[in-house]
Amino acid sequence: MIFKACPVVPHPDGHPARLLSFLHPLTGSQLVKGTVEPGENPLQAMRRELFEETGLRARAIIDLGHSDDVQPSERWHFALVRVRGPVKEQWLHHTHDGGGLDFHCRWTAVDSPHPFEERFARAWDVIQSRLALRTLT
Repeated sequence: MIFKACPVVPHPDGHPARLLSFLHPLTGSQLVKGTVEPGENPLQAMRRELFEETGLRARAIIDLGHSDDVQPSERWHFALVRVRGPVKEQWLHHTHDGGGLDFHCRWTAVDSPHPFEERFARAWDVIQSRLALRTLT
């Protein structure tokens, strides 16, 4: 089984409730996520992936558990992650993925129809169900 880390990042102002997402130039709308590397736990991987894919730094993390229902042979770990501010409404972040790509980072309303392809749509559903029991502010 492959372990994935998916930080769930609410916009710091909380009104309306929005979560971090980004537009990958080759594969479309995504949530921040990545593979847990050897020697890392999922929460450490979330901090690393958040910084690598968006340039944001985590300041607090609350574990939301995991799901084996997002992608076959993968266990996705989720955590609610607060970030250090200030944050912009949208920004470009240059990554080293794929030889150097620009990710268009933005905020997606929690109650809006998601813009994601199938696996990220399943992750979005897991996130929405986990957040229904918690407050984002």
